[in-house]
Amino acid sequence: MDIIELDEIDSTNDELRRLAEKGAANFTIIAARKQTRGKGRYSRNWESPEGNIYLSILIKNLDVHTAHQVSFVAGLAALETVQINVDDHEVRLKWPNDVLADGKKVAGVLLESASSRPDRLDYLIIGFGINVKKSPDYATNMKKLGSTQNFGIIKTKLVDEFLKYYEIWLEEGFGKIRNLWLKNAMGLGEKIVANLPERHIEGIFVGLTANGELILDTNEGEKIISSGEVHAL
Repeated sequence: MDIIELDEIDSTNDELRRLAEKGAANFTIIAARKQTRGKGRYSRNWESPEGNIYLSILIKNLDVHTAHQVSFVAGLAALETVQINVDDHEVRLKWPNDVLADGKKVAGVLLESASSRPDRLDYLIIGFGINVKKSPDYATNMKKLGSTQNFGIIKTKLVDEFLKYYEIWLEEGFGKIRNLWLKNAMGLGEKIVANLPERHIEGIFVGLTANGELILDTNEGEKIISSGEVHAL
């Protein structure tokens, strides 16, 4: 496993994509202390000041139909990394790929991929952003939550947790990962709203499908949400 540590980069995902296009080895990892062009879902800006962890992992040749399940693997890894380093705070997973502490975002996951074949991904890049020491007002960070751990310790924990859950996914399937994810889910059994590009859907969050889609129990019956933003009501 090749781990590249950088003080600063435009984006660990972008740098890993550039390396992947040049033939980087499977499970190449880039970790940086600062990003100058960090990004989140839908190409939104992800504030990436020095003092946090920005880490991306490269995995090659995954099944195109199940590769998105790695998002839940990554979410569990980020959750445990934060959870074990803070005390007396509620740390939860928010569908599909955020980690919240006391209701505020402390970490996020961004998956990006490339494929030249119909059934396999050439590569998948799993990008993590964990607020260790700094965060915008609407979010939080591990230092604020009481953590005193440094970059190296948290980076090592994150990689170890990802590899642990990735192995569970490979050996026991997504069902095991889904159940573990749901045990730590924010809003399960509660009323939430899913914001979709064309409309908003309100309902009770009752679970995930066998493929990781959100299941909402609404006034119009059960609705399956495959993408979008969700918020508590």
